[in-house]
Amino acid sequence: MREMDHTSSNIPRRDSCAKADAKADAKASAKGSASDLLPAALAALVRHLDGELRGLYGEERYGGLILYGSYARGEADAGSDVDLLLLLEGEVDPVRELIRMEDVKWPLALESGYALSVLPVSIRSYHSSEEPFLWSARMEGIPAA
Repeated sequence: MREMDHTSSNIPRRDSCAKADAKADAKASAKGSASDLLPAALAALVRHLDGELRGLYGEERYGGLILYGSYARGEADAGSDVDLLLLLEGEVDPVRELIRMEDVKWPLALESGYALSVLPVSIRSYHSSEEPFLWSARMEGIPAA
């Protein structure tokens, strides 16, 4: 498994964010980037996660992160989880990929205090599936990093 630096100075903490930041004008920003919608510490955490996952999967396979759910809609509160789709090139076995990214995601979530919900999906499925979940994620989703 992959090792990473877990120093607390690299991981923004949830308690450093003001509650009001989570709802700050998110609806007014029409599908900008997640950095425009998220509290600064959470935006930094998502960028850190993006870099770690890019390193884990490589440029050939890694397709990015999509923020969806309450944070993307501007409806997040203090107890909201951070919903992210992990876009991957080629076939995706969700269970295998969840296990593979465990050493990256869990330390970041534990150190930051945010519940990171990362769901792996193929780029093809994300763009073409008519499943209600993926259709909804496409409609509200925004690039996370």
